[in-house]
Amino acid sequence: MARKVGYFVAVIVNVAYLAYDAAWFKSVGQIGVTAIGLVAAIRTWQVFPFDFSPYDGPWPTLTRLMLVIAIFGSIVGIVVELVRLAGRGISAGVRSQTH
Repeated sequence: MARKVGYFVAVIVNVAYLAYDAAWFKSVGQIGVTAIGLVAAIRTWQVFPFDFSPYDGPWPTLTRLMLVIAIFGSIVGIVVELVRLAGRGISAGVRSQTH
C-alpha cells in the first residue's frame, strides 16, 4: 500500500514541479516523497520474513541489508533537504533585509 501511495505522490509532485519551479517547493516535495519511501521501507522491515527457501544464498541477510541502506539513505535525504530548505529560508531573509 505504501509503495502505491509513494508512486502516486511522486507522479503528482513531479507534475507540480512542471507548474512551479521554486527551489523551496522542490525541497518540500522531495521531503514528502522521501518520507513516504521511508515509511514503505520501514513497513517492509516490519513484515520482513520473506520466504527465500527455494533459493540458495544469503538472500534474507542481503534483503535486510538493502532495507537498512534504504532506511538510512531516506533519513539522510530528508535531513539534507531540511538543511537546504532552512538555508534557503535564511538566505531569503538576509536578502530581504539588505534590499
